[in-house]
Amino acid sequence: MGYQDHIVDEELDTERCTALLEKYARERFNPNRTAHRWSELYYILSDGNPYIMKSSGKKIVFVPTGYDSDRVIFGTVATHL
Repeated sequence: MGYQDHIVDEELDTERCTALLEKYARERFNPNRTAHRWSELYYILSDGNPYIMKSSGKKIVFVPTGYDSDRVIFGTVATHL
């Protein structure tokens, strides 16, 4: 479950975003617990095109970004490249 989107450096209290999302989930789905939490950078490149870059580490890892609201779909597609 997701979508407490916020712009980096504009929302300083990111824990508040997580709390709002957990409250929403509890009210509607009554989960036993929150198993995982994560955050992502919601970023749109200036030309509007997504980008896949190689990480700077020793392992070959590709990092997709710039997918706008299609990030879940296209991020998954990028894992198959």
